[in-house]
Amino acid sequence: MEKNIILKNDGTGKSIDGVMISSTQKGYEVTAKDRTIFFPNAELLNYGCRNCVWKIHGQCPHAEQKKEEGICNEVIEFLSSLADKTGELNSVWENFHIYKARLQEMDDYKDFKRLEKEIRELENSSDTDKLDKLMMKKDSAKIWWVKLNTHVIQSMQKIADRSTKSSGGEKLPGIYGAKTVNFNITNENKKIEHKEAKNGNTKN
Repeated sequence: MEKNIILKNDGTGKSIDGVMISSTQKGYEVTAKDRTIFFPNAELLNYGCRNCVWKIHGQCPHAEQKKEEGICNEVIEFLSSLADKTGELNSVWENFHIYKARLQEMDDYKDFKRLEKEIRELENSSDTDKLDKLMMKKDSAKIWWVKLNTHVIQSMQKIADRSTKSSGGEKLPGIYGAKTVNFNITNENKKIEHKEAKNGNTKN
């Protein structure tokens, strides 16, 4: 796998595991299988080395190079993998923001478990002030973790619901497949039957 950092758009192309990344003056074009996504430079300004989420969470594959500008192939490839079947950029950024929330949620959960461990170690300690502070920090970490966890689950559920709707989904028969159930259907049917019966009697 290549580990080159793209520092400027020079019109060249680089291939990583079957994913072709081509740089132009206006941005980067990523081709994988039968899908091509174009990332304008303006869209990538906030996602490169300067504000890289992998750097923030200590996951940068080029940490030893300490680059402050540009964007690496791996990040571009990762962003392209977040696109849905439409290949639209909106789907990329939506999934990326969920990804960031998941990273932070895991950090919050790690902090919660770390504080929980420290509290257990101090349970028999006479330093009640320190124990109280740790309890407060643990409760705060738990609140943030639960909030982010709920946000991630709800966001992923929305995407799953949209995907189900776009693919047709499983439709229930009759009124149960309708978006709004008409509770007057039974009464309307009775009125029609009554009217038909009355007309039949009139004819006789």
